[in-house]
Amino acid sequence: AADGCKLRAADMKARRGDYGAARTLYKELAREGLVSAMRSSAGRASSMHWLQAVLCLLAEGRVDKVQAELDACVGEDGSFASSPEFDLLHGVVQALQAQDPVEFMAQVRKYDSGGGLSPATTKLLTVVKEALCGEGEAGKRVVETLAKDEDDELL
Repeated sequence: AADGCKLRAADMKARRGDYGAARTLYKELAREGLVSAMRSSAGRASSMHWLQAVLCLLAEGRVDKVQAELDACVGEDGSFASSPEFDLLHGVVQALQAQDPVEFMAQVRKYDSGGGLSPATTKLLTVVKEALCGEGEAGKRVVETLAKDEDDELL
């Protein structure tokens, strides 16, 4: 019951664009799922919550922080690295770095073929795709981050 309320709150915050607060709640849900295998956070695996937490980071346009976040998630939950959600994130990050919206959509379709996308996750992926295409505030941050990374590589 409490997990269900927390999940609804996280989903609502994500849909409203409060990605930092949503990310915090998704990470709490993932950790709680690890503590008690009996509780599955309204039927969702911890890996789904890790996915949503990292997508919140991407929705904020923080491509530069994603690898550290993925490493932290795997550090807390080693099974996450072998999950379909981790594979999706890995593919999405590669598509973002390559600035390839076609590959981004291929990764999403591959993951969704199992019917794994909730409305909140779909919304997050939509915002991430807009960021990839340079649209909105997140898009501006992604473009700036990627440009900075390219400048750093030249030094």
